[in-house]
Amino acid sequence: MTKAEVETIMGPAVKSDFKQNFEEWHYCKTGMNSDEFLALFFYEGKLVEKLNYTVTLADTRGATGSCSKFIKMVNYPEPDKVVELRMR
Repeated sequence: MTKAEVETIMGPAVKSDFKQNFEEWHYCKTGMNSDEFLALFFYEGKLVEKLNYTVTLADTRGATGSCSKFIKMVNYPEPDKVVELRMR
């Protein structure tokens, strides 16, 4: 999927990061004792990887608020590799 297609479905990302041709978008949902996160990774404008992770109240040392404050906390692994996409 392209970034435009993802944004049409998911809406705008809460946060985004850029590194060369690599882009990372973050979405989150605030919960009572934990926040749920979805990180989407794009290479040259195409979605290539996704990552779900959770941040608990214990991880934030009791801090509360919008999940956007806790993006990339705890064991947040970025993808090791980017898979080449080919259109046939």
